[in-house]
Amino acid sequence: MSAADYAAFAEQHFAPYAAGRVLADHISQTEAEAFVRKQTAATLPQGQATAGHRFYNIVDAADTQVGSLWVRHAVGEREAFVFDLVVDPPFRRRDTPPRRLPRFKRC
Repeated sequence: MSAADYAAFAEQHFAPYAAGRVLADHISQTEAEAFVRKQTAATLPQGQATAGHRFYNIVDAADTQVGSLWVRHAVGEREAFVFDLVVDPPFRRRDTPPRRLPRFKRC
């Protein structure tokens, strides 16, 4: 994922996350955005370059980007955590699966 793709991904991921915190925590939008910024800084201190975190574009057979994936899989660990998997709205509920998803080997 390029830096520009990451910036778009971050906007797509973090704005709805803050909105969800408003509802779940009964706090203001300003407080929720501050919470998300703090949590993001702790989780991704180097942004896209944070060790163990990978960001992928999901593309279809025509190489059209149809979504994105954020995974943490630290070297030496026997588990991975999917932070976010998004299929963009125009591509949801189609019969054609994405072509390029990262493959993970079972530990």
